[in-house]
Amino acid sequence: MQTGCDAHFSRSSRYAYWRRVVDEWDRGEERSQAAFCQRMGVSVKSFRRWRDRLASEKRPAVRFAKVEVAKPVESGVRIALAAGSH
Repeated sequence: MQTGCDAHFSRSSRYAYWRRVVDEWDRGEERSQAAFCQRMGVSVKSFRRWRDRLASEKRPAVRFAKVEVAKPVESGVRIALAAGSH
């Protein structure tokens, strides 16, 4: 069962709402999360949960770079992976 402000919004609206709340915290001067949450009318527990959820979504995806070997060399090295060896 949803309670508080989460009960009044659709999923996309909830994300948008919490994004605004967290963005305001990030821009703000308040040092106390408790005071900020009280002013915003949200619980500290919900604020922290959403702040962490949204922060994890902002992390950049892991990227890989293409590596080209100028001159292939036979080294005799074998790499064993959990899924098998290559």
